[in-house]
Amino acid sequence: MVARYGGALGQKVNEIAADFNASQSEYEIKPVYKGSYAETMTSAIAAFRAKEQPAIVQVFEVGTATMMGAKQAIYPVYELMEDTKEPFNPDNYLAAVTGYYTTNDGQMLSMPFNSSTPVMYYNKDMFAKAGIESAP
Repeated sequence: MVARYGGALGQKVNEIAADFNASQSEYEIKPVYKGSYAETMTSAIAAFRAKEQPAIVQVFEVGTATMMGAKQAIYPVYELMEDTKEPFNPDNYLAAVTGYYTTNDGQMLSMPFNSSTPVMYYNKDMFAKAGIESAP
């Protein structure tokens, strides 16, 4: 079971699950919509306490510290990849993303799935006309 998004992002998660399910017969992913980010995390914590937690849950950035602090409730991605002998290179992600999900000793705890990266566009000519030499 995977706690997932609603709307367009939920449709994408459903597609990923369907593709995975069609690719093999040993495991089945059943996406389950659990509400907002906060509701999903609350639901996952309650499920863990009831010993009925999902195999995978998608937690928003604000919940990262909570999940990192719940050492018995999570299976860190670096351990999962080592234990299953799956190749995994955190350097394939933007450093700002991996840094957020990594311990102080460099171990990546969670898998960045759809981290947002803010981008600012500006008109350099308009800035120059306004006397601004570089973007903030």
